[in-house]
Amino acid sequence: MSYKTQQYERAEKLIKNTNIFNGDKGCGLFRGKCYPFVLNDNNNNMYKKSRISICNYFNTNKIAWWGGKLTNHTLSSQVSCLNHLYSIRDDKNTVLSIIQNICPDIIDVLKITTDGDMSEYIQFEAVSDFDHLNEKYSTRGSNCTSLDALIYGQHKDGRKVLFPIEWKYVESYGNEDKGSGNKGLVRKARYTDLINQSKQLKSACHDVYYYEPFYQLMRQTLWSEQMIAHKNTETIKVDDYTHSCDSI
Repeated sequence: MSYKTQQYERAEKLIKNTNIFNGDKGCGLFRGKCYPFVLNDNNNNMYKKSRISICNYFNTNKIAWWGGKLTNHTLSSQVSCLNHLYSIRDDKNTVLSIIQNICPDIIDVLKITTDGDMSEYIQFEAVSDFDHLNEKYSTRGSNCTSLDALIYGQHKDGRKVLFPIEWKYVESYGNEDKGSGNKGLVRKARYTDLINQSKQLKSACHDVYYYEPFYQLMRQTLWSEQMIAHKNTETIKVDDYTHSCDSI
């Protein structure tokens, strides 16, 4: 049995046997079809104590939901990320302990102040102040490179370090070449020079970067490098980064 199938069955049991989803009976509609692991009310997909604050956070910061709205699919990676991390975003010691498991030399975590009055130690659907990837984005979280979550730490040697987080749950990928066709030409026009200049990405063969999940990781790597290159004009001043891809 695949991990994805296991998680489908787990979600069905949680819906049937617990009150985690606030009594929602499941069998909701997703893309026009009924599934036992899909909720009837999308609000029940959020951790109850954080739900209102999460929705306010998205509205206040003009963040687009995946698919255009909060999903009722219980295996959503976006929902999983928020349910796990949002409730601790203001807990400095907890966030620091997470980062020290990745890099023990981090001695402090700093608030990410580009969330305005809702700024804390974890940011969601993070973007830069300016477009450094030639994407001409207009909406945070949609049609541009944005990070599922972001933490900002201080190294013991004084460096300010970004921790970009890509959150995965049950994703699987085919062999779609995002570098082909007219859209592929546009993507290559955006990223080719940046890949060639990258300190982390090998420039000998770019083709691999246009297949998922490498396509996402490539863009996030470039985003992080450009945050460092443009730290004089960005609100968040960055000297280094450590990329983290988390799955549950």
